[in-house]
Amino acid sequence: MKKLNLLYSLSFLILTFSCAQPKNNLYNDTVSILKDSLLLQAQKNLSEPPITLTAAIAVRSMGTPNEFFSEGDYWWPDPKTQQDLM
Repeated sequence: MKKLNLLYSLSFLILTFSCAQPKNNLYNDTVSILKDSLLLQAQKNLSEPPITLTAAIAVRSMGTPNEFFSEGDYWWPDPKTQQDLM
C-alpha cells in the first residue's frame, strides 16, 4: 500500500517537472488523472487503524509493551553455566 502511494507521488512529480508543456496545463492534467485514485487510496488509509510501537509484543520480554526490549546479536561465554551462555 505504501509502495502504491510512493508510485503515485513519484508519477505526480515526474509529470509535473519533466514535461515541456506549460505549467498550468500540466498541473491540471496531472490533477485530473491522479485525483480520484489518490483520494480513494487516502480514504482507505484513513479507515485503517494506526500501527503503533506497542502493537508488537516481544514474547521473551518480561515487561509491559511500553518497556524497551532488545536482544543482542551475540552473547559472551559464561564459564559458570553448562552451555557457556548467559
